[in-house]
Amino acid sequence: MQIGTIHGFQGDECDIIISLFNPPPTISSSPDMFLNKQNILNVSISRSRDYLFVLMPDDETENLFYLKKVKQIENLIKESEHSDIHSHEIEKNIFGKKDYLEDNSFPTSHQSVNVYSEPKNEKKYEIRCEETAIDVQVSKK
Repeated sequence: MQIGTIHGFQGDECDIIISLFNPPPTISSSPDMFLNKQNILNVSISRSRDYLFVLMPDDETENLFYLKKVKQIENLIKESEHSDIHSHEIEKNIFGKKDYLEDNSFPTSHQSVNVYSEPKNEKKYEIRCEETAIDVQVSKK
């Protein structure tokens, strides 16, 4: 299995590609925004030989209308043979509950210094994030 960024796969092909179109917290119509760049999206969806899995925000995502290229890809997918599976269905299949991750996660801000012990909250996952870092602590619960 190879894992990499779109830039790392330029020119390569794989049997299966999982392409994640994860928007930033602030979505804009700027052509400089990663998910608005046609060449980036083209590399992302054109490198699979057999299967392409596209994970993209749903229509309820705030300001999604700014991601015109992503919506074009979605429309192309809907014109071909595809399966439309929502994240809560995947969670239910994996964990047995459609909102398992939300119920078992404690999101908070990232801190400059992190010293971890067993988390004092009741959640299985503690997620700390900021602009340039994400920490995930998994408890033994």
